[in-house]
Amino acid sequence: KVDSTLVDDAGCWDRYCTDYNTNCVQYQSQVRIVHVDASQAKGPTDARSKLSAMIHWDYQHGQQASSQPDQIPDEIDLFPVQLNDFCMQIDSHMDFSDHFDTLLIEMFHRTHNDYAVLSTYVADISQNNQDVRTVPNLCMVTFTSTIRNWGTKECVKLASPKLTNAMWGAGLSFHRCHAELNVPVDPYLTNVFDGEEGSRG
Repeated sequence: KVDSTLVDDAGCWDRYCTDYNTNCVQYQSQVRIVHVDASQAKGPTDARSKLSAMIHWDYQHGQQASSQPDQIPDEIDLFPVQLNDFCMQIDSHMDFSDHFDTLLIEMFHRTHNDYAVLSTYVADISQNNQDVRTVPNLCMVTFTSTIRNWGTKECVKLASPKLTNAMWGAGLSFHRCHAELNVPVDPYLTNVFDGEEGSRG
């Protein structure tokens, strides 16, 4: 590495499997990891924009992969994406409650809105598998050099997702994949962290 003071992190997948879920090997084929040297990193928004770009690539080239697989370079790790597939973005320091995938899909369908985006700052990991009717609602902003998400309030016993604002939290974003194609993360916010969510919300 260019900066000799940097200490190599354990690989995120290996570390997760060792410390949190020893059964994770069964899911490895569903996980795609993009390795970036810390000296080349350009901040969280740049990383998130790469995810949007990967989804766009997979959508654009999905048909070609099935009809002309020899035309896709070997180094391209393609997972064909359809518009009505679900896409989710999370922060790297998160874990999941049991059955999170089916619960999120059920919650999405309760919105009766194919363009809904379920997004918030998630609760502490100690609340996993607790009362799923108590959820953090992203509803507070502050102003620095730009508008910035500031925090959440607890909502209790919601019958359906709360649809009251246009705020978006990068920590959890769950939606149909057409959202990534129509409103991708801005790739020109290099090293921006404070207030970057407002550009997408």
